[in-house]
Amino acid sequence: MFRVRKSFIALSVLVLLATLAACGATPTSTVVVPTQTPVVVRETVVVPVEVTAVPTAGKEQKVKTIAAVLPGSVGDSGFNGLAYLGLQRLAAEGYKTAYTEMVPTPDNESQLRSYAQQGYDLIIGHGFTFADPALKVAPEFPNQYFFLSATKCPTGVTPSPNICFQDYKEFEAFYLLGMVAGGMTKSNKVGWIGGMECPIGFTSLAAYTLGAREVNPNVKVMAVFPGSFDDPVAGKEAALTMIANGADVLSHDADLTGIGVIFGAIEKGVYYLGANGDQSPYKPELCLTSMLNHIDLAIKMQPQRVEDGKFAGTWRPGLAEGIMDLAPFGPAVPQELRDLVLRRKQEISDGKFIVPEIHERIDLQ
Repeated sequence: MFRVRKSFIALSVLVLLATLAACGATPTSTVVVPTQTPVVVRETVVVPVEVTAVPTAGKEQKVKTIAAVLPGSVGDSGFNGLAYLGLQRLAAEGYKTAYTEMVPTPDNESQLRSYAQQGYDLIIGHGFTFADPALKVAPEFPNQYFFLSATKCPTGVTPSPNICFQDYKEFEAFYLLGMVAGGMTKSNKVGWIGGMECPIGFTSLAAYTLGAREVNPNVKVMAVFPGSFDDPVAGKEAALTMIANGADVLSHDADLTGIGVIFGAIEKGVYYLGANGDQSPYKPELCLTSMLNHIDLAIKMQPQRVEDGKFAGTWRPGLAEGIMDLAPFGPAVPQELRDLVLRRKQEISDGKFIVPEIHERIDLQ
């Protein structure tokens, strides 16, 4: 399964590089902003993947058709791209799938309702902006299911039983990334670039910061949220500013904006840490590791969770469930630091070490 994911991300890298080349630019000098795509329904293109559970012929299934509403581009080699890969896996298993990408937040409710009206059995809202829209739409369609990826249920709200909130424990993996950053910095200054300010982003930043401090009590964390997950130019500018201020390790959790961060790091020869997928193909010698969010596998699991009666409520997968993970370490990471990080990873998975879950922004300047 990892091999399929790595090939998908590598393909996204090649597409981005091809776009740069077509524009007469080099990867280290320019980042091209993807064109906003029309809000239209797209059938999922099937790619060869490992099929593990083809729907049983003749059995009455609760889920036969699946649609996803994505806030960003399926070509971001991260959060949205992996959701699309999850749809590809489901399409390969025989489900009818469709998706809409680059959906502006004000259109979330109408897109969810549109797919429900079309009769899709399972509808995915991908990201933290889908909670309120789904809470409005789902009760209108009690026989269909709404999966809200990377989304918390609002405090004090009792959702209808056809909603599942998937609250990833991304912060567990970001704690480990922080440990790597803290152990690799020579300047005692590391950078973090998020997308938009939001509780999930704050929690990941806090975990990253605490992880860095565990290894290096003198480390300073510079953090910025450019305000978009789809602006690689802003990401690169933020990266170059941090590097100019002394940061020698950069991390991101910003999708396409994060690709700009990586390009900035490559331009200046600075180490970087990837997010959501293995982003070492951009520059293997500079990538220290990446946090892996197996979004594709989580999405692939949902039809079976519906059939098993385990769908409703909140699902919180992390390292222990195998949804969060680390990519292989880059060649620059010394064995001693690798061993330290892997020991902590195992302790988190075993429940012997609890990563603090902090929902406010903290920076260690």
